[in-house]
Amino acid sequence: MRVTAALLAVSLLAACSDAGEDGTKVTTPEGEVTIDDTENGDVRITSKDGKSVSIDQRKGNDAQWPKGFAPYPGATVTSDIAMGGDSGSGKIIAFTSDDTPQQVADFYRRQAEAAGFEIEMELSVNDGRMVAGEKSDGTGFAINASADEEGTSASLTVGRSR
Repeated sequence: MRVTAALLAVSLLAACSDAGEDGTKVTTPEGEVTIDDTENGDVRITSKDGKSVSIDQRKGNDAQWPKGFAPYPGATVTSDIAMGGDSGSGKIIAFTSDDTPQQVADFYRRQAEAAGFEIEMELSVNDGRMVAGEKSDGTGFAINASADEEGTSASLTVGRSR
């Protein structure tokens, strides 16, 4: 959720600021940042002191799955966002499937456990399911799957702060 809010905030700020030759300049409470975007939708945000974060986007077969996790069989990737910066890095892969949220969550729970994640939370609400855990090195993961009219919409999040 924080990532979605951050992306929305960056998009709104970028839309309201002046673009320059060296990217879009945005003034935030912490100071001015430069936002550079590419033709394929990748975004780089750099502060005046040189700290930066990158947001890379892919779809479909171009998706790059986190180590230890594989694509869900028969799923369609709708978004693959990788973020990285001085404070950490992470990845969010959103996809749809014809299977149930339970099947999707169970698939990724097994992969997470095999990759060394300790399951810390499981939640089932209405037609949705969430499983989350963490490795001993602080890397966290979460799978969030919910039923919709066409099957299941899900997102896999894996990330680590530095």
